[in-house]
Amino acid sequence: MMSVDQVPGQGLPWLSGTLCRAAEFIPAPWLCSEERNPLAQKDFQVIAHYHVQPEHRATVLELLARLRAASREEPANLSYDYFQNVDDSAHLVILERYTDAEGFAAHRESEHFRVLGIDGIIPRLDRRQVDTYPVVTG
Repeated sequence: MMSVDQVPGQGLPWLSGTLCRAAEFIPAPWLCSEERNPLAQKDFQVIAHYHVQPEHRATVLELLARLRAASREEPANLSYDYFQNVDDSAHLVILERYTDAEGFAAHRESEHFRVLGIDGIIPRLDRRQVDTYPVVTG
């Protein structure tokens, strides 16, 4: 359990607890809560490279915008963003972060991932690569 202690006479929050000991001072107590805070949890990063069939670029971008919106509503999702390569507009990079690997697994089982991702986006790709990483802290 994380806690925030007051330094006597200073009125400023100082951090205590196993995951917050590395930081000397953070002026916002919520940074050591376990809710949606990368300092207080073991995040799981996903980096996906999509190479879109050129004739389907507009459709994939529209589906990806809808997938991003739905994915950001998942309880374990911390972020979901995508980028289009400036030199190759058919190359998209998707960066997703979840609270843990189980959160990513739940995302892959979601209805919106099945409909928008598996049925909508993936058939319109030439290729894709999805890499996953536990976030290393400390």
